[in-house]
Amino acid sequence: MELGPHKIRVNAICPEASRPAHRHCDRTRRAGAGVDAESVRRVYLEQTSLEIFVDAEDIANMALFLCSDLGATISGRHFGVDGHTESLSNKQ
Repeated sequence: MELGPHKIRVNAICPEASRPAHRHCDRTRRAGAGVDAESVRRVYLEQTSLEIFVDAEDIANMALFLCSDLGATISGRHFGVDGHTESLSNKQ
């Protein structure tokens, strides 16, 4: 609230379910435990409502939106850019 009078907006972008190397490493590590990487990827996608992985462009687009005139009235919020992963579990 203290930044509002200065026209400074504060929001958080919370990415998840992304395609970077650390996700690949995690899948590969699990594959070493007897579960093949493709099975882990498929189960992960099945547990997200949009059945997608987020990439860097999706995260950048959210940042651009928040910084644009279209996001001028948005402040004090967090935004999950994650393919809707609230249903994730350790299902195999």
